[in-house]
Amino acid sequence: MTSSKAHAFAPLVLLLAASGVAAAGAAFDYGTDLGVAVEKAGRACLDIRNGALAAGQRLQFVNASVPQTTGEVEIVRKVDQACTPADQNTPGLYHYEFKVIRGSLEKAAPAIALASFAGTLTVAETGVTGDLDGDGRPESFRSCTSSEGVHLTVWKGKPLKGRRKWHYYYYLGYDVDSTCMKRDTKPGSP
Repeated sequence: MTSSKAHAFAPLVLLLAASGVAAAGAAFDYGTDLGVAVEKAGRACLDIRNGALAAGQRLQFVNASVPQTTGEVEIVRKVDQACTPADQNTPGLYHYEFKVIRGSLEKAAPAIALASFAGTLTVAETGVTGDLDGDGRPESFRSCTSSEGVHLTVWKGKPLKGRRKWHYYYYLGYDVDSTCMKRDTKPGSP
């Protein structure tokens, strides 16, 4: 490319940089950018498949039970002890202690934590939405209970109608009434 052609593209490059277009590889990853935050037994902890979170890093969260609310936590440090029972502590799951910066978590109720997401979460009467992956179509959040636990899910579009993008089962250790639908827990979905 000649020097004059390179200079012709310079304003376009500056415009793209100024518009906030993300660099390749900076896309939201449902597998590593979503986790479970919970406050119980005097601990505030996060379980997530992301070992690269640093002390001081802030994450948004969604209380997925109705009415849905949002907030923000700050990572304090990486810890060895999981939030979930030992039998759910699977390989590749990392654990962090956090403090709540904005909003509040329901005691002992798991919330969905979002790492690497700096976008806006919108709270409406119908629930919280946010365009996590930047494709222009919002994701939504849902929780439901099965006999002894909570199923947390993230959906492209409306819950139960769109495509399920993420699922996490949080074991409570006591009986609860089941509120889940088949699509909440259907095997073969993420």
